[in-house]
Amino acid sequence: MKVLLINPPLLEDFPSSSCFPNLGLASLAAILEKHEFEVKVLDAPAERLSAEECAHEILNQSPDLVGLSAMTPTYPSALKIAKFIKENSE
Repeated sequence: MKVLLINPPLLEDFPSSSCFPNLGLASLAAILEKHEFEVKVLDAPAERLSAEECAHEILNQSPDLVGLSAMTPTYPSALKIAKFIKENSE
C-alpha cells in the first residue's frame, strides 16, 4: 500500500523562517515503513509548495492513502488539500 503523508503549506503571512520538520509525520512514516508500507512524506513548507502544487503531487503519486498534518499555520491549506482529495478520489 502506498501512503503519502503531507505537511501542508504555511499561511501566506506566516514567516517561513519558522519552518521546522514535522516530527509527527516522520514518526508515522518510520512506523509504516517498519510494517512494509511504501511511504513518502511531502513537506510543503520545506519545498515551498502551494496547496495547489500539493494537489498536483497527490495526483502524480496516486497514493492509496493520504495523511495530512494540520496545525494553526497550516490549517487553511490542509482544508484545501483535504477538499481536493475528497473531490478527486474514490
